[in-house]
Amino acid sequence: MKKLGLVLVLLLSGCSRIVPPARTNYNYEKIEKMELLDDFTNIDIDSGFSDVILKSGKTFEIHTEFYGAKWKPEFSVKEDTLHVSVIDTMPNTVNWNANKSNKIEITYPADSQFKELMIFTEFGDLEASDLNGDKIQLNLSYADFKLKDCAWQDYKLNYSFSDGTMRNITLGSGSFDFDYTTLDIEGLMADKMTSNSSFTTLTAENIQLKDFIFNGEYSEVDLRKAVGESFDYTNHFGSLDYRGEILKTGSLYSSYGDIDLKLNQDVQDFRFDFNPDMADIYLNKDHFEKASSVNSGSVSMTVGIEFGTANIDTD
Repeated sequence: MKKLGLVLVLLLSGCSRIVPPARTNYNYEKIEKMELLDDFTNIDIDSGFSDVILKSGKTFEIHTEFYGAKWKPEFSVKEDTLHVSVIDTMPNTVNWNANKSNKIEITYPADSQFKELMIFTEFGDLEASDLNGDKIQLNLSYADFKLKDCAWQDYKLNYSFSDGTMRNITLGSGSFDFDYTTLDIEGLMADKMTSNSSFTTLTAENIQLKDFIFNGEYSEVDLRKAVGESFDYTNHFGSLDYRGEILKTGSLYSSYGDIDLKLNQDVQDFRFDFNPDMADIYLNKDHFEKASSVNSGSVSMTVGIEFGTANIDTD
């Protein structure tokens, strides 16, 4: 036993010591800067790991709040455009200060009407209010967001791996795409919206959509107090729960998912064309297992479903 102990001591004493790499102790002191800006009608932001707040105020100004020297905000107003970017001054280092959030806050007069807005943020949150413009392109990845009291005529909204809310939003024509996103909407008006969605939960209430095209997979869609003129819906491995009115045309298709409609309209207002495939369709509890046409109203509604159930109730 003593020999064994001696051998262990010799082995341990002869082992090379493993030294972990040194970690630089960066100074994470808060660095703040506030600057009044020249008037601008366009915004171009690439926030890079920073939170962005856009809100109405008395003047055009920017306030930045950053921790440490790794990330440095740069901004300028040139040719009526506010350019904001964030530079990584130490690209070969890791930012260990995970408990601190860098922030960019921009204010503008409440009656500002912007021409073009381009906002890109990744691993940074976004809050925007009273942000109105002719054209917007918004790309959010791994971000939480809150949008309120905004209006855009031409829009392209892209959300991925994000969670957020939209309140009192008015849109013209454009696209609205989301992947791996949870989105809660209350108060939305849009002329034309084309949406592509995957692995997303969409909940909306008090919405008016003239022309809505939705293409999804693995997505849950819940629309309450909804009024749509034209609704074209396709979803695979997902579900639709719609409460409200469809005024002109509806084309709904689901595979491996359910459709539930509660329409605040008389059944005689519709012409229904049912196309079940290994599925069941119920209209006010009447069961349809085969392709069928029902009624001859002015609102055309086509419902196709494969491996699922469609329940349609009318007033």
